[in-house]
Amino acid sequence: MKFVTTKNIANLLFAVAVLAGAAVMARPLFILSADKRNDYIARQNGIAINAALEAYSEKHQGAFPPAVMIGGAGDILLREKIMLRYPENPFSPGASSRKVPFGDASSGDFSYYRDDKKTYEYKFAVYGKHGTVFSYETKE
Repeated sequence: MKFVTTKNIANLLFAVAVLAGAAVMARPLFILSADKRNDYIARQNGIAINAALEAYSEKHQGAFPPAVMIGGAGDILLREKIMLRYPENPFSPGASSRKVPFGDASSGDFSYYRDDKKTYEYKFAVYGKHGTVFSYETKE
């Protein structure tokens, strides 16, 4: 019986290449410290929330939601089903990211502000362990 064949070696090399590729793609999350990994996840959450704000704007002729309608019981993004729920706060497992006032850098949470007179402008920031990990601001 011949166990070492060209086909077996090719299959083995293919399997090694697939595993190496998977390791390279997963590497950033595994080599980061817990805080940096959580900062990365908080940043991705912020990008998702920001995309929801932009989607709301598209549905409302370019106007962004009033600040009082983001976060809390009457959240407009949830009510209009633009988001099903807010992402989980990576720094507080089991808790959703929540809106906090600007300057209250609570890890994994976000701040949103829109002036009532400037409906086409807003400021948005997401906080990590040591400060802001994602921010976006529009100007009319």
